[in-house]
Amino acid sequence: MAMTVPQKRYFIKRIDEILAIKVLEVPSVQMKKDESMLKMFKDNKIVLKSPTAMREMVIKKMSKSQNYPYYGSSITLNDLMKNWDEKEKQYDESFDQAHTDRNAEIAMLEDKATHVKDVAMFGSEEIAHTMLKEFMEYTP
Repeated sequence: MAMTVPQKRYFIKRIDEILAIKVLEVPSVQMKKDESMLKMFKDNKIVLKSPTAMREMVIKKMSKSQNYPYYGSSITLNDLMKNWDEKEKQYDESFDQAHTDRNAEIAMLEDKATHVKDVAMFGSEEIAHTMLKEFMEYTP
């Protein structure tokens, strides 16, 4: 026997509820740049420039601001590290990839939910119930 309109509405609502729960189960991206960069520094993946290079940098920065000593001539971490830019770019790329992967997983869940809804509305009730059960058991 085919589902009635109220039954279909409830079925669709139930799919939406399950989808919302499944989306919350997809791991969120919780990368903290400062912590990641510090870990790379501690693991010697980011190294300091030589003392001579740092000394030259300080002299260069300070001599640029002779009228206003020490003001406007800050030295950043990027200035002190040999490969900071490279590692920061790697971090940014991995962060972006993690977001892309998460969004792809959510899109796949939404597609599955839409497919179950379509079967519920236009297909067999038995198949729709089977698909709903499979969707409920799916773990992202």
